[in-house]
Amino acid sequence: PLDRVGMNLQTVFAKPQLHGFECKLTPESHKAVLTVNEQGESCTASSKSVAAKGVAKKGGSGQKPVPEIEVEVKHCKRRGSTGKELIRQELKKILKREAKLFPDKSMTHPLTKQMRVETTWNDEPVSQETLLSRAPCWFSDFFLAVRNETQYGIKVLGELDLCRKQLAEEPPRRAKLLEIVRGIAAYQPVEDGGFNFPLPDPS
Repeated sequence: PLDRVGMNLQTVFAKPQLHGFECKLTPESHKAVLTVNEQGESCTASSKSVAAKGVAKKGGSGQKPVPEIEVEVKHCKRRGSTGKELIRQELKKILKREAKLFPDKSMTHPLTKQMRVETTWNDEPVSQETLLSRAPCWFSDFFLAVRNETQYGIKVLGELDLCRKQLAEEPPRRAKLLEIVRGIAAYQPVEDGGFNFPLPDPS
């Protein structure tokens, strides 16, 4: 039957995201997703959601979960996707922990997922997804003077570990996490069409 035939969709662009990828459909593919099937039944709710913005995201049931990267210095390198994903992975877990400890005043808004931190350099609202995507570049620039890959990994993981330790205190603290989140929220990598500004001396 026709409803079992898979669609071949064309895209205008495709780019990697934190989990899977994001792509924009061509007008023809967008129209095809919106088209009802021959029985007059509408597209599934998920297809409607995708077609509403003309954007499709990879993910959902039937896919293997993304394996977690071990928190080791050898994996936390400036170059390569593994080190960048490790930073995003750990910072996301720390933010999740912070939200549980500070439910009424967490840094991430529970509904909009916008970061609720004040910055000096940038007044534009930043989502948690954007924050996590910028984090590897921010750490790379923050420790720009650290050229050795092993030392870089030690520095980055040390900063994240300090965030965990402060959250584990009684009462919990988040001074280091707030410093990092504010820095990333105010930062926009040059490759994203933004600017770099003087960063604090990490020494």
